[in-house]
Formats: sequence, structure tokens, C-alpha cells
Amino acid sequence: MELKYIHLSELFGEPISAQKVEELADRLLDDPRFAKIADAAQGKKNIEKRAETLSWLYLLDGSIPCGAQVYYEKSGKPQSDGVFFSVSHSDGLCAIAIADGPIGLDIERLREFPSRESFAERYFSENERAAARDLVGFFGVWTKKEACFKKTGEWVDTSAESIETSELDLCGERYIVSICSK
Repeated sequence: MELKYIHLSELFGEPISAQKVEELADRLLDDPRFAKIADAAQGKKNIEKRAETLSWLYLLDGSIPCGAQVYYEKSGKPQSDGVFFSVSHSDGLCAIAIADGPIGLDIERLREFPSRESFAERYFSENERAAARDLVGFFGVWTKKEACFKKTGEWVDTSAESIETSELDLCGERYIVSICSK
């Protein structure tokens, strides 16, 4: 498994430069491997959403062999022929996990979440709520749930799952990263 990440400001400047977005779009979206998602990327009116799509394509670029296609499933999840990957964004950071089999990734920047107790009460199991008592625990459970959903398409109780979770310092911020690959 390979984890790659980049902050949008590294690719497009701060604030995001429309010219830099268009330059990367011209380079990536003319590539036949990305033809099936070019229309979706071109159709995004919001410059930040367009930059997010281009950022994960940029990270994925060297991992997709010639002749393979990247496309969106009916669920909206990006996929590729023969390459398994999962994409996540949080506050300008784009991350992608690339693996030999199905994989789910979620990343969240550690930040205050005032309604986290009511959120946990509504969406977390009793065991998950016990693990989510502080901010790091809360985002740990949340990223595990998201990563599992991205891999399986189902919301599961993550307290019994073996999911890799790490706290990382990336681009000057603290993030929780969870990867579901088993």
C-alpha cells in the first residue's frame, strides 16, 4: 500500500490560482487514461472542487498504466482498471491510498467539532462512543467509519475492525488518517 498526499496550495498557490488549475487540467485531462472523468472535472464550476479533483489525479498519475481507464462508479467513487485506490480531502489536503486490492482511506484535520457528542450519539455504536471521548478519539472513529465505507460500501461498527489509524503532522497541521484494507 502506498499513501501519497499534497496540499492544494503546493499545486495551485494560495489563494488557488485559476491559471494553475487550468494548466494542470490541460496536462491531465487530455490523457486518455483520464478521458472518462474529464467531463466531470471540466464541469466543476467551483475552482476549489476542480482543484481537488485535479489534485488526486495528479497523485494517481504515475500509478495508472497505459491503456487503463479511470472512471466513476455509479456510486460516484473513482475507480480504475487494475489499480485499487481511495481518495480523501480535508481542509485543502488531498490524500490517496493505492493498493493491490480494495482499500478505503479517510483523512481529517484535527479541529474543534462542537457538536461531536451529539454526532457520536447519533452515528457511533456504544463501543465507538467509548473510544471517541476526546477529539483525537472522535476523529479516529470517524475516519475509521469513512475508510470502511469507502472500501465496502457499508457503514460498520469499527470497534471490532482492524483498521490502521495514525495521527500525522502534514503541511503544518495535525491529521488523523485511517486506512481500511483487510
